Amino acid sequence: MARTVYRKNKNGKVTCLGHVPPDYKLKANEFFQKLPNENERLN
Repeated sequence: MARTVYRKNKNGKVTCLGHVPPDYKLKANEFFQKLPNENERLN
């Protein structure tokens, strides 16, 4: 299952880098973020 990687730039803005494979090693200022559950979003 692919995961989504986000990066924080020098101004503190969060940018989505996209989906990566499960064995991806995070680089500086990168992090994984949980996406909202589909059922919670619809309610």
